[in-house]
Amino acid sequence: MAAKLKLFIIDDEAHIRTLLKFIVDWESLGIEICGEASCAEEGLQLLDELQPNIVFSDICMDYMDGIEFCRIAKKKYPYIRMVLLSGHSVFDYASRGIEAGVSAYLLKPLEEEKIIETVQKIKEEICNEQKKEKEYQETKDYLEENKTFLIANSLNALLQPNCNLENILKQLNWFDVSFSNSFFQIILFELHITDGDPFLISSACGKLLEKQLVGIDHLYLFHDLNYCNVLLSNNPQFDLLPVLEEIKVLFMEQMNCPFTIGVGQPGNTLKSVSRSFQSAKDAVHYRTILGNNQIIQYSYVWSGEADAAFSLEEAVSGLFQEIKAGRLSGAFEIIENCMENQISMDSSDIVPVRVMVSTIVNHLSNYLIQNGLRDTDTFEYCMKAQERVFRLETASELKNMTKNLTHSVLDAFSSARSSQNGSIMQEILKYLEEHYADQELSLTSTAQRFYLNSSYLSRLFRQRNEITFSGYLTNLRLKKAGEMLLDTNLRAYEISEKVGFRDAKYFSSSFRKFYGMTTNEYRVIHAR
Repeated sequence: MAAKLKLFIIDDEAHIRTLLKFIVDWESLGIEICGEASCAEEGLQLLDELQPNIVFSDICMDYMDGIEFCRIAKKKYPYIRMVLLSGHSVFDYASRGIEAGVSAYLLKPLEEEKIIETVQKIKEEICNEQKKEKEYQETKDYLEENKTFLIANSLNALLQPNCNLENILKQLNWFDVSFSNSFFQIILFELHITDGDPFLISSACGKLLEKQLVGIDHLYLFHDLNYCNVLLSNNPQFDLLPVLEEIKVLFMEQMNCPFTIGVGQPGNTLKSVSRSFQSAKDAVHYRTILGNNQIIQYSYVWSGEADAAFSLEEAVSGLFQEIKAGRLSGAFEIIENCMENQISMDSSDIVPVRVMVSTIVNHLSNYLIQNGLRDTDTFEYCMKAQERVFRLETASELKNMTKNLTHSVLDAFSSARSSQNGSIMQEILKYLEEHYADQELSLTSTAQRFYLNSSYLSRLFRQRNEITFSGYLTNLRLKKAGEMLLDTNLRAYEISEKVGFRDAKYFSSSFRKFYGMTTNEYRVIHAR
């Protein structure tokens, strides 16, 4: 049911106020008499409290007449409809009333039909205004609720070659999105998803990116039509590569699928956005040569013809075999062969050499992450080497840098292997001691926690502790269960939950196998 409109009556004659209250069936009109006043000054004081929709006011009153009251009231409450009551010709007050914002006049003696006709007309105007206000507010709420989606739609339109730039800018201006700089560059984050919901996985990726990019101005992150995260940079001061390297490491640690980061060619006009997007897509497609989990810039994409007998993928695989075996000379020989192959294609073209070196550096950094060597000087060297790829000007400099980096990686890997990751294992054992009660605790979750490969952790754990990870965790939980049986009055099934077992029956059988007795027998024997 629609809310009633409120009517306020102002007249210095009490019988007129009484007449107005009873001459009409206000209830049937959806009107409520909210109050009355005997003079304009009193009426002004009550407006704040009563908040009426309509005011009936006599024109001729002492001290302040109805028109002056109307003029003052409308300044503060422009939505109120003013109806003036007069015993004289309306013509005498018409011009002043128009200026004051009067909606209608009623001549005394008051007639029921005229009052109803006037009120119904005003009510219709108010209802129409309220309807428009409601529609406006609903539209405003819709735009606010869907702001991110609508901005993304407009930014997506910019990616199309023949888009209507004028319309897109108007739409973006509605949401206070404006481009302050003559610089536009697209970075495309493509996930190569084979399992799971692409939209949900891409959304999770977007949240990681938002956290990583927070606080950097003039960056716009959104999804394209293929669920890929797209970053539009309007910030020429944005130091792109270091941030992308951090994002790459984050993706490798937290995204359970391969990815490619394509960096498009920058431009200085809005029209260049679509070209930058296309070059970013071209860069992503180049992953077939450079491999997954890479940052590929538009400048990597070159048109030279490769030697059909040469496989960069095989060369990188061979390089890692030499590193794992600790054979530095073999690793250097592979690097020499790679360089000779690239240079022989076109000795004046440095681009294929840069592509090759960048690929090796990316694979080396990934290798360090997978083996728990992220927090090392060698990994920092990898990050700096990726930047230097684009600063070094000769193939000789690039080759020397690659050899030095490979030497550093080999030393880091040998050192980590010789120490058998003793310090990491101590941290893992401490972690299990603190989190054994977590039913989600597993080999995989622990490996992720310490940035290790699950298979590697499994081998290392058994080698260091002469027991499997799951066997160690089960024994630890059973030892804690034995302590709780003696220190608390909890039942066996309650203890099983508190030490991380999902199944009470499995807990009971494991306990009996471990201690050679039931939980009740253990409590009785050891409580003596």
